[in-house]
Amino acid sequence: MATPNLYQQYLLLKGLAKDIESIKVRLDSLERSQSQGRNEHVGLEQNFDHAENELSKESKRNSDFRNDFDEIKPHLASMWWRLGNVEQALAEAYNQSNWSAFEPYQRLGDPVTPPILRLPESVDGDDNQ
Repeated sequence: MATPNLYQQYLLLKGLAKDIESIKVRLDSLERSQSQGRNEHVGLEQNFDHAENELSKESKRNSDFRNDFDEIKPHLASMWWRLGNVEQALAEAYNQSNWSAFEPYQRLGDPVTPPILRLPESVDGDDNQ
């Protein structure tokens, strides 16, 4: 009877060896998967760091732009005020002047533009050259 008992033990050990081998295969697979996950994590971390750096650079550019704009804002306001004054002065000059000299241009359908401001025409009359 010792023989069947030994044979059963042999089969049991053989089954355990197969189980141990399949566990090893699963562990190797999990280690590879974990290693790949670590690599992906590192890659994602690097992508995040890169995006964070780009955001920081863009934020600095925006800050620089804001600072530059704050520096020129008073000049822009002054220029806008001057432009308003020039526009008002031109309107007053237009209202006070005699524009009858420009009536021929109005009859031709051109806007009322002094001849000095008009584009020169070509010498022979052909504008396509």
